[in-house]
Amino acid sequence: MSDHERNSIVSVGGNTQLSFHQLQDIYNSLTGKTEKISKNIEQAFLMNFEDLAQLNFRIAQCCESYGAKIKNENLSVFHVNGFKEVFSSFDRFKLYNKSNMSPVESLVITYNIIIIPSGSNRAVPYKILIELNSIAGMREKKRDLAYGPIDIFTLFINQYGRISIDYVDYAVARHFMTQIEEWYKSLDFTPEKKIIKSLQKSSHWIRDIIISLTIACISISSGIFSESTFASDGKALIIKGISLVFAASTLGWLLGSFAGKLVERSIDQIQPISYLKLNRGDDVAIGNWHKKNKNNIIYSIFGIFFAIILNLISSYIFWWASS
Repeated sequence: MSDHERNSIVSVGGNTQLSFHQLQDIYNSLTGKTEKISKNIEQAFLMNFEDLAQLNFRIAQCCESYGAKIKNENLSVFHVNGFKEVFSSFDRFKLYNKSNMSPVESLVITYNIIIIPSGSNRAVPYKILIELNSIAGMREKKRDLAYGPIDIFTLFINQYGRISIDYVDYAVARHFMTQIEEWYKSLDFTPEKKIIKSLQKSSHWIRDIIISLTIACISISSGIFSESTFASDGKALIIKGISLVFAASTLGWLLGSFAGKLVERSIDQIQPISYLKLNRGDDVAIGNWHKKNKNNIIYSIFGIFFAIILNLISSYIFWWASS
């Protein structure tokens, strides 16, 4: 809402005229209701203590511009070991123990602000809630939650955080939200790997493709082998040939399925890193994340080479048997 709209005159009845801002103030005084705007954080960020200090500075500037009478903040730090630390101000947060070896799972920042609008004597409350999740820390806590083909952690991988503002005056809330969004855009982000992202979109086909190629290779090789086998008059040789083809097909399906599943899961688990870097435990978690991504790349390459070698070996066995 623009300043012009807020200051526009509204006829209330008779000869009574009020500005939209005054009318809104009366409505909120009578109902006691507040509205809310919110926004999800949808990109993997790389955040440290200095970034949080910049956020606090921007909020303080906004409060000064509106002549806020009261501003207090509350910071809650959640660690992967279940330990929670609460700081009643940002100055106290500066004393946070950076030697802590338990990575940060999430950080919740709450600002409670009281503003008295110009032309009014009533104090108006605003509440800003910023939730920031460290995906690297969450991985340390949930890395064992993998059951069979399902990795529970994938349900949390894109939950980077959320911003919400409870407000009375939308223009004020929009100003706060804009400042927070500009701060967020100034952060460092994980570069997007388009090749990995494209492979992940079609990774569910990889297993079927590898199995199909393996079975096709075995079928072609067994067809060449069958020509020489059935051309002979020995019934025992024919039975052995059929048994070999059946056994090779079954084994090829199993090994091809293993290779395809290995490649599919390894590609899906290559994820952009996102973290809150506040203590030494976070450094360890970040190192583990990079190591896991590197291992997944190696596993996916190994799975592809394994499938190629499997097809070459099966072709050679049938060639050797038919010679």
